[in-house]
Amino acid sequence: MRLALAQHYGLHNVVIWLQPDAVPPVLQDSRQDDNDTHVNGGSKFTLAIGGNCTTGFAWGTASDNYMIAAGHCAPTNSPPDRFPSIGVPHGTSWTDGPGSITPPGKTGKFGDIARIILYKKHTASIFIGGPNSTSKRGVAGRWSRTSQKGDRYCTGGITTGQLCNWVVSAVSETLEMHHNGRKIGVLSPATVGKRDGTCTRGGDSGGPVYTIRPDGFITGKGITSGGRNMDQSSWFVSCANYFTDLERVATLWGGDIKKRRVN
Repeated sequence: MRLALAQHYGLHNVVIWLQPDAVPPVLQDSRQDDNDTHVNGGSKFTLAIGGNCTTGFAWGTASDNYMIAAGHCAPTNSPPDRFPSIGVPHGTSWTDGPGSITPPGKTGKFGDIARIILYKKHTASIFIGGPNSTSKRGVAGRWSRTSQKGDRYCTGGITTGQLCNWVVSAVSETLEMHHNGRKIGVLSPATVGKRDGTCTRGGDSGGPVYTIRPDGFITGKGITSGGRNMDQSSWFVSCANYFTDLERVATLWGGDIKKRRVN
């Protein structure tokens, strides 16, 4: 390049400043702007019909490039030429209006889940920490059983960040789901968790439900669908969280949660 510049402009008209120790800038991805070469769970993506949702877990066989999110973020009746910002839906268990559906060739309902083929590569990690966090943890696997009453867990979402100390209070529930006062469908089966304090909010849909191992790695448990404030005053908030167990993902589409190598 230096020779070409000298030949074009002359030896005395060009000054080239070399900085041999310079390094290229590194983009810092975050929960709100997952801007590196891979898509992490617990990060923001934009919906085709407007608004935002949260990514869940990378999923599939070794050659797959799927991310699991909430079905109502990519329903069967969304415009066919308008896709979420992260990729193209490749299966969903939700239709706006009825809610949870029975997919062709299957028996029963599958909650509120969607499988998205990513434009970028997946990675087996999720964001932890607050809504603007840049911290991530690797995924070691998923729970070896379905959720049971008394299980404790955390949620991750773009609006409220990481919320822990949820306790499962009910499983295999059937619940009406609403958005801005409008019924969007019936969720079934749903696992219900409760906690006191900050509740999940709009935008957290699709986010990972998980536990944290002593070594800091993540064990996946489910995909957030929604929730509500059960009781609210100036000093006390009791919250409910609704999620679809990852067992429903495995039964519907096969494959497994993508894992980091753990020593």
